[in-house]
Amino acid sequence: MAAGKNSKQIEKYYIKRGFSKDYDDAIHTLLNDGYITKIKKSDDKFYISDIKKAVPVLFEHGFDVTKGRVRPIK
Repeated sequence: MAAGKNSKQIEKYYIKRGFSKDYDDAIHTLLNDGYITKIKKSDDKFYISDIKKAVPVLFEHGFDVTKGRVRPIK
């Protein structure tokens, strides 16, 4: 099972990385394009919906991901 991240954790990390796009717009785009799924909890959590689709995009944006079946936890 994939690990989910709390929306506040993701927002904090997003701001720290200094992306130019607004956080809410970025989340909305990721949800609409099917990269992530939102689970309603006290604080919303996000999970990667399609890892095969997400890996090349994460790599393209400078995240350290493995292009294979094994993905180390960083």
